Amino acid sequence: MTPPDAPWPDRKLLILLRHLAMSPTAAQHSAQFVGQSSTRRGISIDPADSRAYMQGDDLRHLDWGQLAKFDQLVVRLFYAQHAMRVTIILDCSASMTLGTPQKFDFARSLAACLSIIALQGRNEVKLLPSSPEHTQRFVTASTSRDAAIADMVAKLRALKANGVMDIPELLRRAMQQSTDILIFISDCLPPQELTRTFAALAARTQRLIVLHTLCPQEQSPAFQHSAILRDPETGRRQPISTSESAGNAYRATLERWRHELSQSVTRCGGVYRYISTSTSIEEVLTRNLSEVLTTQ
Repeated sequence: MTPPDAPWPDRKLLILLRHLAMSPTAAQHSAQFVGQSSTRRGISIDPADSRAYMQGDDLRHLDWGQLAKFDQLVVRLFYAQHAMRVTIILDCSASMTLGTPQKFDFARSLAACLSIIALQGRNEVKLLPSSPEHTQRFVTASTSRDAAIADMVAKLRALKANGVMDIPELLRRAMQQSTDILIFISDCLPPQELTRTFAALAARTQRLIVLHTLCPQEQSPAFQHSAILRDPETGRRQPISTSESAGNAYRATLERWRHELSQSVTRCGGVYRYISTSTSIEEVLTRNLSEVLTTQ
């Protein structure tokens, strides 16, 4: 029997996504005035200040009330709302093929939803898959928003999980990207020390979000018979004793590993969320990611 896929954004999910948006950080709220030179695109939203008119100023920003009352040419200044640059790193290694639905299908669906939310706000989205055969894919909201969303979903659907992922190397690649929000979706396997890597990454972005994704079979495997475990990335096999004590030791090790990962991310100011593939996408978006998403 073919295992079910994780839900891709359908009509019901798209309705939910329309009411969510990527929230800017405090640093992004302290935006420049419109009219100042900037390499980032933006739109005028909130009045901020005013000054005397100078030659070359946009006449659309004249304060006609000031002109009528005081016979003075005054230009209104506005805060500029810049498009955020969002980078999504997606784990495409063979270890992501475990579970029903597969962790990889769940992660791709989640990445699609986060991309749609970001693109709906006319932000820039970059997808960085982990597999070396995949080139970097870049989608920007400078073109049609609907076309950008369709392009990103199509690219995510075309990805496949295989091979081994070098997490520190992948995150070093991410450090070369200019980004405001960086989202890392992975099972973080094999376990390794990532404290320095996360700290270096957080220093180069305004918000780091790590979505640690595991399936129920990894959270609580059935320890009933002796078995041989096979690493899907390296092919290495390991016989194990499946006694009750072995099960307890496994779960204790898993909890300790999750805690260490959480501490590594939160110490550098990032957001860590542990996500099970048994959780619905809707619940992940509305509850687990409250620091990232806001209701409009």
